Amino acid sequence: MRLDSYETIGDRLRFAREMAGLSPVQVARLLGCGTPKISNIEAGIIDLSEDEIVRFGDLYGVSTSWIIGKKINAPTEDNHVKLAARELSKLREEDLSRLLQFINAL
Repeated sequence: MRLDSYETIGDRLRFAREMAGLSPVQVARLLGCGTPKISNIEAGIIDLSEDEIVRFGDLYGVSTSWIIGKKINAPTEDNHVKLAARELSKLREEDLSRLLQFINAL
């Protein structure tokens, strides 16, 4: 799916959340609300205040302009690198060594 095909605020927030490597439960906890609210926001059922849009932008590392659809300034490859680094940091040392050996063999 192309970045400019995220037509709604909810679509863009879901994409940014996934790129940030966060689950709806984690986002709800970080923002101090319930998980159903996050799901309803992403489904377009609940409208957001300006303050909430800013909080989501800060949490996900995206501009508020992109969230509201004013310009394409979507999560970049840098976000992919951050997500990969976050996931790699969860590996045991021996598993990480094996993975790096595999990558070097490619």
